[in-house]
Amino acid sequence: MTLCFRWQPGQPRRHCDDRRRRDRVDEQQALDTLIANNAISAAPGSFGIRIAAGVGSASANLIDGIQVIANQISLIDQTASANELGIGINVAVGDAASDDANPNLRPIQYSENNIVRNIGILSNTIGETGSFGIFAQAACCGNANNTIDHLSILGNTITGMELTGGASGGFFSRPSTGNMLSNLLVQANTVHSSLLPGSPHYSLPAAIQNAGIDVIAGWEEPENSVDGITIANNDVNTPLIGIGIVGDRDSRKDLMTLLPQPTIMSWLMRRSFATR
Repeated sequence: MTLCFRWQPGQPRRHCDDRRRRDRVDEQQALDTLIANNAISAAPGSFGIRIAAGVGSASANLIDGIQVIANQISLIDQTASANELGIGINVAVGDAASDDANPNLRPIQYSENNIVRNIGILSNTIGETGSFGIFAQAACCGNANNTIDHLSILGNTITGMELTGGASGGFFSRPSTGNMLSNLLVQANTVHSSLLPGSPHYSLPAAIQNAGIDVIAGWEEPENSVDGITIANNDVNTPLIGIGIVGDRDSRKDLMTLLPQPTIMSWLMRRSFATR
């Protein structure tokens, strides 16, 4: 199965499966895995390391106990003209429903009740400018009730980080709801990035989405949540916003709010340094 990543600055992120995919696989498990001390090169639109449960309508899958330690990930050719930017480390749950690969198939099948938990991303180095260092998302594309729990991101050197509860992914067959990121620890990371040459001026929503450390409960979708965040002792140096905490952003109305739905609960941000 070939995977792709479609994103441009200011647009909602989503992943997509190869159009040849026809089957769904449910109730699978991946447990107690170590990914360490690898040297990886990834081109635009691809991933250095990907941890994914519930892709393309698969449901009730579990990933538990993954350690990603001391990898060197080079994201090459990340230029301003690149249509798709690369991701160093991706944690994806509830990623794409069946209408991504098979838009005419009815009824649409969704990725639901997938869990990724106890993930440690420690002491990795990821570049270059214009790439996306770490991206974790509980769901997109109409999927529901997916969870990332106990995610620790410690001591990495990266260009950016985004942690999202639920997003549309550009699909509106139904809302992505009931998805959760919980018990997140972001500590002692170095986040340094600069704008790509020739980058356009950023709107406020795009600037917030591209913060050095970005936490978003819902991107264009309701009733998703992020619960129990600690952001501590990081060194953040970016040309836009250093650390962004966002409840909801609705691009269809061009609104960005901190509202009860979706919700961000019990977060703590302390002793992190953001500079421009």
